[in-house]
Amino acid sequence: MKHKLVIAIAGLWVTAAVALAGAVPAGARPLPASTEVAFQANTGHLFTLTSSGSVDTRLGMMAGTSASINTGGEVAFQADTGDLWKYDSDGGGDNTRLGMKAGTSPSINWWGDVAFQADTGHLWEWDSSARAGHDRHLGMRAGTSPSINDTGNIAFQADTGHLWEFLSGSGHDTGERIMAGTSPSINDTGDIAYQGTDGHLKIRAPSGTVETGPRMMAGTSPSINDDHVIAFHADTGEIGWKTKFALYFGPLMKAGTSPSVRDTGGIAYQDTLGELRVFSSRPPDFDSYDIPRLGMMAGTSPSIN
Repeated sequence: MKHKLVIAIAGLWVTAAVALAGAVPAGARPLPASTEVAFQANTGHLFTLTSSGSVDTRLGMMAGTSASINTGGEVAFQADTGDLWKYDSDGGGDNTRLGMKAGTSPSINWWGDVAFQADTGHLWEWDSSARAGHDRHLGMRAGTSPSINDTGNIAFQADTGHLWEFLSGSGHDTGERIMAGTSPSINDTGDIAYQGTDGHLKIRAPSGTVETGPRMMAGTSPSINDDHVIAFHADTGEIGWKTKFALYFGPLMKAGTSPSVRDTGGIAYQDTLGELRVFSSRPPDFDSYDIPRLGMMAGTSPSIN
């Protein structure tokens, strides 16, 4: 299978055709022991996937929402009751009894703290150590979700359509505009990836400088890791992933869904058949991992750690 490789040379993008090994499941290798994925199955239940196999938690999720998993195997999700729930790898479910806005999804960090849009339309944060929720009194755009990093910084789309950050106890308007219906992703160094109002991938550095990348599929959001690798749904329907030096385009994705990238580079996404797929994104090793055929709920996206 041929896919495109785009390399940055002296500020220019040069495109070449390359064969990506493992772009199809044939010859796939086992999922690494350290990899965990959380997603909404086509049954409406929260599922997790590890090298040991898939687990049906039998916990119902709200239609059109996606789960978030951290490196400790904790999962945050919007239950079918509309409340924020947490699930841990020991099999325990925990209802925070905090209502979430319909059509939005939470984000969980390494410490178990969760950022989410409450049913009031405000940005809220669940403090795992205090087991309490905090209203940040900052309005969010309808249909969008925040992203929290391990230092507790939160990136979100405000109700003004601007990219905002919540850090050091207060909100900050970056002045950058985000495409309606999409959400940003923040990494531990404070880099934020998002879809701009022009439809292009944008990467905002902590210094405030903004880099413009390729065009994204309407209604989708990118994912950035601590190595500055960004996974996104390109306007061609393919997965795109961007490093500091190159752009790569791979398999086709299900319309209306977004990929997730982990710090070691693995990417999870919903394929065109509506099934979960996971593969390595470290060039030139683009191996598709050998996982069970797991159907995902339409319009939802997986989370990988």
